[in-house]
Order: sequence, then C-alpha cells, then structure tokens
Amino acid sequence: MTNELSAAREVIVMSVNDAAVASCDDVVRAYTEIAPLALRYWGPELHYGFWEDAHDTSPIEVAVARLTAIVIERLRVGAGGHVLDLGCGYGRPAVEVARTTGARVTAVDVDPGAVAAAAEHAHRAGLADLVRVARCDGDDLPFPENSFDAVLSFESTPHFEIGELYPRIRRMLRPGGRLVVETPVFRETVTPELQKRVADFFDLLRIRSFETTETHHETARRSGLEIVETVDITRHVDGSFTRLAQRLRRHEDELAADYGAAEAGRLIDLFADWGRVAEIGAMIMVARRAPEDAGEGRGEAEEARNRA
Repeated sequence: MTNELSAAREVIVMSVNDAAVASCDDVVRAYTEIAPLALRYWGPELHYGFWEDAHDTSPIEVAVARLTAIVIERLRVGAGGHVLDLGCGYGRPAVEVARTTGARVTAVDVDPGAVAAAAEHAHRAGLADLVRVARCDGDDLPFPENSFDAVLSFESTPHFEIGELYPRIRRMLRPGGRLVVETPVFRETVTPELQKRVADFFDLLRIRSFETTETHHETARRSGLEIVETVDITRHVDGSFTRLAQRLRRHEDELAADYGAAEAGRLIDLFADWGRVAEIGAMIMVARRAPEDAGEGRGEAEEARNRA
C-alpha cells in the first residue's frame, strides 16, 4: 500500500467508543475466522445472492450484486441525503449507495479489519468524500437524533437485540426517513429441535437475535416505525449457502492448508447444513419514521398506548 493510500485511510477511518467496541470481541473473532474464506470463495459483499428463478445460472458474484441493487433502490435517497450502513463489512454496498445515488454514507462496523478494507475501497473508488467509515459498536451508536435520511442493514440484525436496535434507529432517522433491512428470518415458530439444528451455525457467527418476520414487524412498530413494505426473498436467495458449500468442496485442499483438514470439513458441513434448513427464510423489510414524528418519546408513547 502506498503512503498516500495509508494516509487517506487514516483520515477516513474513525474510532468511535472503543470501550463499547471491546464488548463485541466475540463477533470480531468470529468474522476474523471466516473472513479469509468468505473473501476468497464468496467475495467482499458478505450477504446473500439473488437468483431470479431455478433456471438462473448467474455466478455468485452477479447474484450478490443484484441483491445489493434491489436493497439500495428501496432507500429512496439522492444527492444531499445521508445514509447509515449498519454493519458495513468490507464497504461494497456503502460505496455502491454513494456511486448510484450521490448520497453521503456513514458506514459502521465493529471489525477493525473490515473497517480498514471498507475505507480503502472507498478511497480506491474515488468516493472517500462521500463515504466515511467508522469503527463502532452498533449497541452504542454515537449519532444524534435526526442524523440520517435512511438506515441500511444487510444481514446485520442477527448480531443485535432488535428490541433495543429499532428504537435507536428510529431516533437517528429524520422524520420520513427509511430503514431498509435485508435479513434471514425463521419462517415458523422455533422449536427445541430447530434450535439444536442451528446451534452450531449460530455459535460460528455469534448470532444474538434471530427472529420471524412477524417479530421484526411487531418490534419495529413498537419502536415507532411504520412498516412500508415487506418482500419475502426466500426462494431467490436460498441457494446461497448450497452454492457456497459446493464451491468450498471444490477447494477443500486449499481450505485444509489454511484451517486444517478437520476444521475445513467442519466449516463446509456447517454451510451445507445451513442451506438445507427449510425453516430459514429471508426478507427485505422497509420501515420509516413517520413524517409527523416530532422527536424523542413517540416510540415510548406508542408503546404505552399499546399496553393500555
């Protein structure tokens, strides 16, 4: 890396609330373990791919970019807007938001390696003036009320308690601002047997909260957000982990060199097993802070009315 690029990256990357960041060390360690695998065999956009139908033979990279575009379109922002990318990973969606809409983007993640890579990507794309990258804990976001026109979350909500996250997001949104969440969900009530089947994968990624679509809706509404749109994308994305596992098996010798034969086999089996869990789906949820929402307290007042 050149000195120029290193200096630029130091300017872009901010450190926010290091004490809170430390509380998420488990998540950082989890992604540090699988990041080399994901980058090499999936790509730098760490979310599902979107295939139109069973006859769509698009490679993983094309399908992933397609889902990025589908989600970004729902932000409804333009030049002059300000977007928060919550759990930005390696920064590809954040940079794409800036490139396609002209909006400013604040991209946050707890993983320092991801933050550095995201800042570097923004610089190389010539969009460092629009994309600012911060290392901070999503449980302690430092942004004041009315900071953003939209908040974006690609598969990051499982790392939060959404009952705490959605009120924070409502507060940070400007009146009329939109939240766009793309996330895996349970398609039915969780049983002890289902919990057992997904436990290893949840442990691998340090998942804290994995909910049904209905729970996301209810929690968002209690937080003072209005549901605008929900799209069930399960049939379009459910081949993602099956395709990843197939790609990994073709490179199992390389994985064994990096992780050891036993661990490589375990990781491949985990991804393959996750792809076979029929009770797991995926959705895009669009919610908004009401245009007439005057400020703090609306979510609490609405919750009180609901309890009455």
